[in-house]
Amino acid sequence: MQPLPPVPIVGNTYPVRHSLAMLGGRWDSAQRAWFVPAEKADAARALVAGATDAKPQAQYQPSRCRTCGCKPSRYNPVYRSGVCRSCWQNDQEEQQMGY
Repeated sequence: MQPLPPVPIVGNTYPVRHSLAMLGGRWDSAQRAWFVPAEKADAARALVAGATDAKPQAQYQPSRCRTCGCKPSRYNPVYRSGVCRSCWQNDQEEQQMGY
């Protein structure tokens, strides 16, 4: 008796990807599908059918420095706190000097 080939599982699998992996599934990026053992295919389909639409949220990236108003560049990025690198360095220097 030969083992059954893995079954592809497609759909909204992102929210349940860890559960699919625990079932023995493997992600195939070329086919953009999870492949689970045939005996666990029904459980995997049930997981995907019950998955909610949970997309990863984009990270906040400010468009300008809140201190000096400069735009972000390769050498002077604006951090998530809203302060650019040069303003952050100036603040660090002032703290070290005790101002």
